Amino acid sequence: VALKEAKGQFISFLDSDDIWHPTFLSEQLSFMKKKKAPIVFSSYRRIDELTKDEILVPFIVPSVVTYKSILFLTLYSHLLPSMIEIS
Repeated sequence: VALKEAKGQFISFLDSDDIWHPTFLSEQLSFMKKKKAPIVFSSYRRIDELTKDEILVPFIVPSVVTYKSILFLTLYSHLLPSMIEIS
């Protein structure tokens, strides 16, 4: 539903239980403009609820990247085990 209603030039996803570092979007936008990249994605940090430690979770880039596959990974990544490659 949200994708159909989106009116801006860019779309970014943020789940209700996630937070961004203050400069996250500006850094991604700068990177996109500098590299003329049509799409960007990144790893993320998971916060351990007990220790409050930040754990880097790398984004594993598939061998073939399509808009459809990235959109799927973005929308449904919570259903996938972390750190797997999807071909």
